[in-house]
Amino acid sequence: MFSIGGLLLCFTIVALSTETIPTLIEKGFTESMAAMAGSLFGISSLIGNVIGGKVLDKLGSFIPMLSAGVLITIALLIMEFIPDNISIGLLVPICSGLMIYAVTTGPSFMSIDVFGFKDGMKKVAKVGMFYAAGSALGAVGFAILSSNFGVKTICLILLVIALIGFILNGIAIVKSRKMFIKR
Repeated sequence: MFSIGGLLLCFTIVALSTETIPTLIEKGFTESMAAMAGSLFGISSLIGNVIGGKVLDKLGSFIPMLSAGVLITIALLIMEFIPDNISIGLLVPICSGLMIYAVTTGPSFMSIDVFGFKDGMKKVAKVGMFYAAGSALGAVGFAILSSNFGVKTICLILLVIALIGFILNGIAIVKSRKMFIKR
């Protein structure tokens, strides 16, 4: 359950992160606005990785993953509903960058949080393979699906996929906490 949730999350986050700029250009962003969006994504990713790692280390994985869920929801809703050439679209790469820790640092922290240190270290490779599969399929999946169904439809589909992924991971985190409390 946890690994499938990770695959779905990674699919959505990578799809959103890699396809934000082309989608914003399609919505009427100029080249300079697109360049600014790319820079904002880079800066936000740096900030997100540093802060996300610290928050995961201090609070465990539930609150940071919930925060990533809020950020991905905001980003997808903006992509879904912004009219052409509106600067609010710059929030999409900012949200995408800030929650990138969910696919970079998150898998190792979450594996240990869900399975405990000993078992978590053993399962990091398995979890990593599912995250890698999500990464590999995310950008291609977005491109193919948005070509066939349009960006608005794919944003809603990604929102559902992300929600399922977060629910699966949330259930895994809650179950593991109950299991560790019983011991």
